[in-house]
Amino acid sequence: MNESTRARISSICGVLATVLALGSPFVLYFAIRAGKIEQGALVLLGYAILRALPVVLGSRREHLLAALRLPLVAIVGCTVAVVTKDARALMILPQASQIAFAAVFLSSLRGTPLVEHFARMKVPSLTLRHIRYCRAVTLIWGLILATAAAVGLLLALLAPLAVWAAFSAVGSYVIVGIVFSIEYVVRKILFREYGAMPVDRLLRVFFPPPPEPVRTLDLSHAKDGHVELAIPEAYLYFRGHFDGAPMLPGVVQLTEILIPLVKQLTPDVGPIRGLRRVRFRRPVLPGDTLTVDVRPDPSPREGATYLFELRVGTATVASGAMVFDA
Repeated sequence: MNESTRARISSICGVLATVLALGSPFVLYFAIRAGKIEQGALVLLGYAILRALPVVLGSRREHLLAALRLPLVAIVGCTVAVVTKDARALMILPQASQIAFAAVFLSSLRGTPLVEHFARMKVPSLTLRHIRYCRAVTLIWGLILATAAAVGLLLALLAPLAVWAAFSAVGSYVIVGIVFSIEYVVRKILFREYGAMPVDRLLRVFFPPPPEPVRTLDLSHAKDGHVELAIPEAYLYFRGHFDGAPMLPGVVQLTEILIPLVKQLTPDVGPIRGLRRVRFRRPVLPGDTLTVDVRPDPSPREGATYLFELRVGTATVASGAMVFDA
């Protein structure tokens, strides 16, 4: 079977399984009330097979057992219901499906969380903050699905049939919808990454996104290797270094400030060869006003050597020497 045929079958099965998933509690309710256990059993078997078929078609041999768990549960439950005439055996499968989903979410926490997989489909490179959030959301979804399954099982055993049907057909989906909506709003507020949805436009008004990152520093007013720079809070290189405690990387101080100043002083200087006696005494933070001095070493031991010092106020931030090819 080629890939296009598998994709077509999976798509059709997915649509039919969704219809049965939404309608099966109602079907079971009326079937059980009418005493038609066999017809209810057929509905559940059809739902389980349709849910499992796309997974089976796309699974490797070692994953087939996991893919067949849901139909096996359905076969056992339906067999017990038909043999014993106990309709409650039919009411277990919807909750078994929720337990399977909960297990997928929770078991993924041992490696890459499931929500992180979904997030990387849109944004392959995630920050540490995003990764932590994905792990927390995966855990929350797993616990909510497991709790909903446990409530459904208790209602199947202890509550009237109509109560179980109302929870399975409406209540559990309402809970999922509420949790999804809350998570969506919380995610938008935390990360301020908005799209074109109406709720995004509304949230943007009350929780505006951060300003566009500043990608370059203005060194045009530097004179004779001396410059004072106001480091913007939105400077690009603060992002991810580090989440919750941003500081300017030392390599950025070198490549974006010091080397350009040397090029201003000596346009024909060669490429940088190395660093000498470099000391980073304190971090450069967003909003700092940085005073930078670069000057040629009057008695270099090798190449073209330039001494540098970076200060915030009177405190030295970094100092050392840069060696360039002459």
